[in-house]
Amino acid sequence: RGAFCIGPFIIPGAAGFATFFAALILLAKGYDVRGIVSLDMAANMNNFHPKLSEESTRKIAGRSHKRTTDFLARILSTKRSILTLNTLYEATWTILLFWFIPIFPLLYLLYGKTTMAKIMFANKSCVSCGRCARFCPNQAIEMKSFLGKKHPYWTYRCENCMRCMGYCKKQAVEAGHSWAIMQYFVVSIPVMATIISWVSFTSGSLFAITNYWIMLLVEVLYFLPALFFTYWLFWIFLRIPLINLFFSRTTLTHYFKRYHEPETKLKDLG
Repeated sequence: RGAFCIGPFIIPGAAGFATFFAALILLAKGYDVRGIVSLDMAANMNNFHPKLSEESTRKIAGRSHKRTTDFLARILSTKRSILTLNTLYEATWTILLFWFIPIFPLLYLLYGKTTMAKIMFANKSCVSCGRCARFCPNQAIEMKSFLGKKHPYWTYRCENCMRCMGYCKKQAVEAGHSWAIMQYFVVSIPVMATIISWVSFTSGSLFAITNYWIMLLVEVLYFLPALFFTYWLFWIFLRIPLINLFFSRTTLTHYFKRYHEPETKLKDLG
């Protein structure tokens, strides 16, 4: 879980159902689940926030180290560690999330995961070394050629782990916040409004689609192809220095300090 520090307090992240989902998979495979625990590490989503201070990262990691030690001691002493405050916290998040947004996992896969992947790009500092693609744990970055030079291209396999951003020696990896805004207001809303109007008209409605599931289906059928095509155009036009400069200077990541776990080297990650 990604955690933050506000003054002396550690604000924990949330794994939610993911914690229990792992346990259910193991149970289905015939294992005897002895314990469940979720741990906090310093939040590294530098596409949304600056890096945490060294003091904060040490504090968060120190607490997780103690929690891990206590958890393992309990498990190795043949005791169970399932009904704890830790799992109660995650259960609360799970219930709230599924209560208010029952199809949240589906929405995240269709919108959150894909959108965050398709705003990643390399600024003019990129030297096409391929380091980001070579060490991507999900092989989600491809070095594609354009005008004789290869540039990183983020695919839908991206899980937003931010390894590429944290370990880039040139600090060339960016998350295009201005591009996301432009895509939403210039591409998504006008075209989506046109599609909805057309569907409403051809279906006999003079107003708008009222069925939630039909609306969601229309959005998905439009959203994913549009996202793929517009990102490809974005990647092409970034070869123009002035355009690359504009998007590099209008993204927050250009001003954030990059972060990765200080004691972990790329060679340790494989």
